[in-house]
Amino acid sequence: MGATASEKILARVSGQKSVKPGDIVYPEPDYIIMHDLHAHIFLRELWDMGLKELWKPERVVVAIDHRVPAHNVKTAGIHQEIRDWVEKYKIGHFYDINDTGITHMLQVERGIARPGNFIVAKDVHCTNAGAVGSLAFPLVYDIPAFLALGSAWVRVPETVRINLNGKARPGVFARDVVQASLAQLGYEDADYRVIEFGGDYVDQLSIDGRQILCNVVIESGAKSGFTNPDQKAIDYTKSVTGEPFEPAVSDPDCEYALTLEFDVAALEPQLAAPPSPDNIVSVASVAGKSVNQAFVGACSGGTLQDLRHAAAELKDHRVSPNVRLLIAPSTQRVLNLAAQEGLVDIFTQAGATVLPPGCSACAGSVAPIADGERCISTSTRNEPGRMGSNVDTEVYLANAATVAASAVAGEIAVPTAEVPE
Repeated sequence: MGATASEKILARVSGQKSVKPGDIVYPEPDYIIMHDLHAHIFLRELWDMGLKELWKPERVVVAIDHRVPAHNVKTAGIHQEIRDWVEKYKIGHFYDINDTGITHMLQVERGIARPGNFIVAKDVHCTNAGAVGSLAFPLVYDIPAFLALGSAWVRVPETVRINLNGKARPGVFARDVVQASLAQLGYEDADYRVIEFGGDYVDQLSIDGRQILCNVVIESGAKSGFTNPDQKAIDYTKSVTGEPFEPAVSDPDCEYALTLEFDVAALEPQLAAPPSPDNIVSVASVAGKSVNQAFVGACSGGTLQDLRHAAAELKDHRVSPNVRLLIAPSTQRVLNLAAQEGLVDIFTQAGATVLPPGCSACAGSVAPIADGERCISTSTRNEPGRMGSNVDTEVYLANAATVAASAVAGEIAVPTAEVPE
């Protein structure tokens, strides 16, 4: 019996020939990732406990990404404290606000996530790494142990295979596909499992599109998202780093806990309606609901490809006077490329506000919605209060094209521009 890619990766970093689901292992990660909501807390606590050297500081990644730029004196102080800890602990990878972005995208863009790597992170949405064949686990409370000792126990998860096949209709993108397929899978079948995507739809997807697939799985209760690294993933990785890597792919005879077949061609544009990311309905079924704010960004919607999709809907149009459209590129490099392609001009001419790269409005720390408002967003979650007030508010989660089309219409609308994934 063969092994899944995730089992192979966990075996390698645990120093074992093989592992199976349910085994308890002590993996040594290739990288440990933190951001500005918690890095200073963990590092300060370790220092106060007497730890003056980290396990392997060259494997630690810290980014200031959630509150960019600092929006008050307290946050500015936290940012400065993080800079001090980075210097004291000689941390190998630090992304300050002059060249930053969302950690989950940065790891892919800067070659931290490489085929076959194992990554642990405090933030649950680290699973974007699966787009290039890295296995990323959010191990929220165990990060200090990894920083100090290099490991902590992990239970090997089962793997669920979702085969995505068919050609998507116009207006249907990776966000629609992953939301609908996970809704069909259900929480019970996703819980603490690695969701491995395959099929001809995945084969033709860009790395940006694959990031969206692997990101959204976390909202289903899954442990991680993964795509087997193909030549596209290998070529991409080589284009961003000269560091070595050892790809791992699932064997043809490996054992999956479950296999789901999903017909992409049958899908129309989807969104997640309040109050949770698993409440998936067609865009058409809620079209016409007025919106006050629209947001394109976050680790589930701020890629260059997402910005292209939004620009296609906004070109030669103006945002409705009743809507605030906010656009936050995922990283500084994405912003630079968007400017070079003329996308930023399209956004500003349409009346959108372009925000600094980072997490931005996703969690409401920037541009929160007020009482009674409705927002349509590419962000990760839509529970009451996620993006600001929880008093009679609604947040709908959709692809970037749907968000932009809705901003122009002033109400939830089906995207009309025909652009490739």
